[in-house]
Amino acid sequence: MQTFHDSLSEKEIVYKSEDIAFRFFGKGAWNLKKYSDDDKIAYYIKQNSVPLIVRNIVEDKRFNNYNSEKTSLIAVPIEFNGIFWGVLEGYSYKENFFSQENLQRLSMISGVIATALNNFYLYKQLQTLAIADGLTSLYTNAYFKERLGKELSRSRSNKIPLSLGILDIDHFKNVNDKYGHQSGDFVLRRIAFILRLNFRESDFVARYGCEEFAFIMLHTSSKETSKILEKIRALVEHEDFFIPVESLLPVHLKITVSIGFISLSDKVEASEKEFLKNADKALYKAKILGRNRVEEYIYE
Repeated sequence: MQTFHDSLSEKEIVYKSEDIAFRFFGKGAWNLKKYSDDDKIAYYIKQNSVPLIVRNIVEDKRFNNYNSEKTSLIAVPIEFNGIFWGVLEGYSYKENFFSQENLQRLSMISGVIATALNNFYLYKQLQTLAIADGLTSLYTNAYFKERLGKELSRSRSNKIPLSLGILDIDHFKNVNDKYGHQSGDFVLRRIAFILRLNFRESDFVARYGCEEFAFIMLHTSSKETSKILEKIRALVEHEDFFIPVESLLPVHLKITVSIGFISLSDKVEASEKEFLKNADKALYKAKILGRNRVEEYIYE
């Protein structure tokens, strides 16, 4: 029981729960199951908010046409923070196998399991908060740099194409100065939404600075990267930003972005810092050439 509370894996908690239940009772077979509408036992317990003991499920009218070889059954809800997670269920092929005393003791175990699961979800939430930007829900700058080192190393070792880039919102300071920081935050969230929607699942996108976003594109050549980034640039340019302000009607703004990127080259051995520096040079080039464009850093 003491080591049980240290489990920070849902799979491990399920395995240990089933083992603890068997050790505690010394009989029956046990399952800790996450809730599903298709599970008649779990559905009944959730709807009625009560534990359950069935002496013969074949004869029990509450579970007509229950397709199972199980004969007797016992189950209790697993709940925490107002969430119905699932049930801890014991069963046997013998009739009248479990008693009311078993049900009372099983309810005690369910409390321990619920605490362990709650700890796991809190831990998972804290992990997410540590690597996610609070405003945009993209990854943080610190976590981005941590991942960059690993992905560069893996790409070099396995000769996998990789691209790295930085996106900057053009004239973002003007939005903050004219309409306030709440409006600026609205633009940042909207840009982040567009990025999440249009980068691929395999890509890694982070909030890099105030109005800057950085990205790593795995298994992506220079040509393919340019095509994807040009699509994103155009989507932002044609997006209508309706900024909420203290007036009857929201302000309609057009926002553009400048993007600089660099692709991994077998000919050049550069550090993470140098790669970021060169991506920033490409971004600077996009700005001095008029903004609202995509530029690549090319090694000479």
